[in-house]
Amino acid sequence: GAGAGTLALGARLPRPSSLPSVLDAPAAAAMTESKTPSHQGEPAFVLDDFVKRAAQGTSERLEEAVRAARTAAARSKAACARHDEQRQDDSTPSTQTHTQAQAQAEGAAQQGGKAAQDAAALENAPGDRNPLRKLQHQVDRVRARVDRAMAQQQEERRLRREAREGGWEDDVKRTPPRVLARAMALLPFTPRSRSLQRRVAEAQAADEDDASPRRAATRRPPPPSDLSESKVAIVTTASLPWMTGTAVNPLLRTAFLARRGTKVSLVVPWLGRADQERVYPNALVFETPRAQEEWIRDWLARRVGFEADFNIHFYPGRYSKEYGSILADGDITSFIPEGSADVAVLEEPEHLNWYHHGERWTNRFSHVVGVMHTNYLEYARHEKGGRWKALSLRYINKWVCRSYCDKVIKLSDAVQPLPRSITTNVHGVCPHFLAIGDTCSKLAAGGGEEAYFKGAYFVGKALWSKGYRELLDLMHVQRQRDGAAFELDAFGGGEDKEAVAALAKERELDVRMLGPLDHAHERVHGYKVFVNPSESDVLCTCTAEALAMGKFAVLKDNPSNQFFKNFPNAYLYSTPEEFSSHVAHCLAAQPEPLQAEHRHMLTWEAATERFLEAAAPGHGDGRVAPDSLQPAHVRALDGAFAKAHWAMGCSERIRRAAGAMPNSSQLSVEQALDLGVALPEGPDAVVVRPE
Repeated sequence: GAGAGTLALGARLPRPSSLPSVLDAPAAAAMTESKTPSHQGEPAFVLDDFVKRAAQGTSERLEEAVRAARTAAARSKAACARHDEQRQDDSTPSTQTHTQAQAQAEGAAQQGGKAAQDAAALENAPGDRNPLRKLQHQVDRVRARVDRAMAQQQEERRLRREAREGGWEDDVKRTPPRVLARAMALLPFTPRSRSLQRRVAEAQAADEDDASPRRAATRRPPPPSDLSESKVAIVTTASLPWMTGTAVNPLLRTAFLARRGTKVSLVVPWLGRADQERVYPNALVFETPRAQEEWIRDWLARRVGFEADFNIHFYPGRYSKEYGSILADGDITSFIPEGSADVAVLEEPEHLNWYHHGERWTNRFSHVVGVMHTNYLEYARHEKGGRWKALSLRYINKWVCRSYCDKVIKLSDAVQPLPRSITTNVHGVCPHFLAIGDTCSKLAAGGGEEAYFKGAYFVGKALWSKGYRELLDLMHVQRQRDGAAFELDAFGGGEDKEAVAALAKERELDVRMLGPLDHAHERVHGYKVFVNPSESDVLCTCTAEALAMGKFAVLKDNPSNQFFKNFPNAYLYSTPEEFSSHVAHCLAAQPEPLQAEHRHMLTWEAATERFLEAAAPGHGDGRVAPDSLQPAHVRALDGAFAKAHWAMGCSERIRRAAGAMPNSSQLSVEQALDLGVALPEGPDAVVVRPE
């Protein structure tokens, strides 16, 4: 290792610009030969050989020049002698010939003297003008670097040998984690050396010095030991009155955390008027965020039966028809007031951070928890080129979750594997659904068949990815085998509603598309069997609500439904034959009353306990620690991922190519006016939220 690096340094030595031509040939020859030395493992010999060859070649050229000058002078001297003899013998000497010969002799003597002077000047020139000394100086510098590299390599070998021979593991175990992590960041190995001991002591002293300005500027606050005593901000991707799981469940989580005394805020998207008309049911439109907040609080009070004390903040968003969901505009973190939260819960962290371009969540909050609601990989597979889209989305989700989350909670293993993740169901159902179930169970126990006087139904968005194709295929198989299929009422609106109705009509299936409806509506109370063949769900909220209301549930046997497997009224199928058999049995039988154990599992009180336990730092199969306790290479890698994501988000072309909405990194004038914020000015400006 050190030898190869030394050879590379020697081969790249620059030639001094002031080196005379007399040095070019030998120096170049020495350079060329030094690139392929015979002593690959002994770099010092290579450098000595390089200097020796360069000096030897220079000396030979100087001696040759002096020799030539002296030879020319000797020849001129001999010619003069012969001419003098000729003058003595010749009675008529030629004055012109004698003058020419004498001039030649003097010129040769001057040439030889000049060559000798040049040679002497070259050898005795001062250091700043001597090319040989400059070359020697460069070689000395390279030799010094090689010596340092070899010494460092020998020191590393010695320290590693001592680590293998000594019991340094005990020292590491006794060292406080905070100090050990800082020491590991300072030194890339773990030796038992005085250097490490000194640096550990320095790190410990820096940790104890809380008044250090440098430490105060770079330190991330430690995560709270008990999240229920922290200030929590729950950020989600949808808001009521859109009756979707990512709007309802975060709202209920907020309410029940607030009921425990936790200081909690709910952060939801604000849509412009056009998007509200497109998304919200029953032509609901809100002129101001305040009006929508009042509507949300009124709905929540009627659903849970108590007043919850929490704040609601809005961030700008736009509805994407391509994704069928809401995407944020600008930096969401700028719409969370400073000091209002030290823990962030990101409902759908991948969705919130695909196009996030702002402050890093883990820099703003001491602990960041993501809750995975949606299996976006399954949605991607239903699109054109779905195989490649799902593959790329898998790595993008890992990228953003690792960059912005300390921990990720998966509702089921239907979600892809993610860094620092744990699997548990942290959702519950509203008390209203349990009350409906109690009423229906009392009616059924009293012999009243009117409790469940309707057949099968399904609740979900009218999208093929929600399981409608699988449902129609199962009913079509039953019709071909038995001659008829059961009747089904489907509640849900969406882009594929007409296509679903057309396919059902083509296959002569009795499926009625009745449009969107609240699952707790009175029209739904009388249905007996909830059918859900969806394979894209992570954990279907409607399934939990149906079981809470005392109904049967016929479900696909996949990871998303494992939480309901032990419920007596849940029937899981793997084949079309099992599906038909379960539906026929449920339509002919009566549901069992909900047991106390299963009833408690469905409550939001139990779900909140599971959430607090799963979201706590250090719990579960994922190693979660504050930034100061994580290994240096983990922090560096996470930071590199976040910086790369931020850098790519700076380009509008890259954002658009990745599927972002136009100019989604900025705030529009309409959104700024609706939310009462000041428009940013300049490339580094941030949104200023009023007090």
